Amino acid sequence: MDFISSEAQIYDPELIALACNGECIETGFVGREYIMAIDPAAGGNDFWCSLVVDVTKAPYRVVNVFRERHKSSDHCIRQIIEQAENFYPSKVIIEKNGVGAIVSEVLSQKLAKYMVEPYNTNRPNKITNTDRIAYLLEREELMLPYEPFHQELLMFQQKESGVREAGEGAHDDSVMALALAMQACATTPTADWLDLV
Repeated sequence: MDFISSEAQIYDPELIALACNGECIETGFVGREYIMAIDPAAGGNDFWCSLVVDVTKAPYRVVNVFRERHKSSDHCIRQIIEQAENFYPSKVIIEKNGVGAIVSEVLSQKLAKYMVEPYNTNRPNKITNTDRIAYLLEREELMLPYEPFHQELLMFQQKESGVREAGEGAHDDSVMALALAMQACATTPTADWLDLV
């Protein structure tokens, strides 16, 4: 059952529906450029979420999703390492707030052959990064698997205080990992960008 947030919904439901028709794959392809974005769980009901995004050219495609909760950190780190080995990303960006700082240290060692970039989300860059998702949705330059993105994007909202987060009873782990990935896209030259040079 889908619920649409009404407080101050950020993303247009029609654009979400249009974007959420992508499919996941298990391993990467030669000649494609991938980045990974990881939002570690802070405990409780939080999900660990790690996305692989094909940034070779627009539309950017989320091609693999690891999303679990109530598992040990070691288990989730092993799964993320396996995910990286299946796609050989050019960049791995990790939310370093809270437990992410420790996870970032561990993954920097375990994934030493990849460029691992810790990222500190704060209110201003959270707004910029989640706005980037809206921009890409509007331009039809983002393809996502239906689960978990459809519901999370619908329920992601801006409160009266200006805080952006999931609506009551919802999760935003996938949205935040996507925001990290889109931030990394903005700083990663792609085939489209190279054509402009």
